[in-house]
Amino acid sequence: MAGGKRVRQASGSSSRATLDPRFREVEDQAAYHRYKECGIILSKTINPVHLSYPVIDFFAHTCLCFILTLAVPFSLELLLEFYANLHINSTFTALTSYVNRRPVEIIYQDYVELLQLFTTGDKLHIIISYPDFDWSTANHFLRQTNTPFHVGETSSLVKDARTIQHVLLTTIIPKAGDRVHITPLLSLTTFYNMARREFNATDLIF
Repeated sequence: MAGGKRVRQASGSSSRATLDPRFREVEDQAAYHRYKECGIILSKTINPVHLSYPVIDFFAHTCLCFILTLAVPFSLELLLEFYANLHINSTFTALTSYVNRRPVEIIYQDYVELLQLFTTGDKLHIIISYPDFDWSTANHFLRQTNTPFHVGETSSLVKDARTIQHVLLTTIIPKAGDRVHITPLLSLTTFYNMARREFNATDLIF
């Protein structure tokens, strides 16, 4: 989920006149349309019965299996509205949003308890922020190379890595854009899965 929005100036009366009643701010309404236009991939669940090989086994040593098989019906419009109104506090411990103008708050501990997630291990989003991070070990798992920098093309991934990153992309770490490129966060999470390294899953999703 994306970071929070900055404090905004009050909108003028002309802007208020065109504000959809589902949103509190004109900027939130604009964000809703941007989310729809950029084609953010929405979460999907995996039904192991329909798989020709055991994809879930790739995640057996993590706490993500529950999420991957969690089937909860949702409204696409309400989900986009939730993202458009989303704010996160400066300490990354609480999310607030509005759906149908009703307040929604999700705190860090909610994720831990409801989704049965780990809170220990490396914080992957912090690691990828290091400008001098050496990708050699990760690329050894992902591409059978020792390239020290991040490679964004999914075509160079080994088969297992390609499968894992696709599952993460369509369930855990949605992103806008094409399916040809992989973000550093997707790469690192795929690597940690393949290397069976412990990571803070709550932090990753939150």
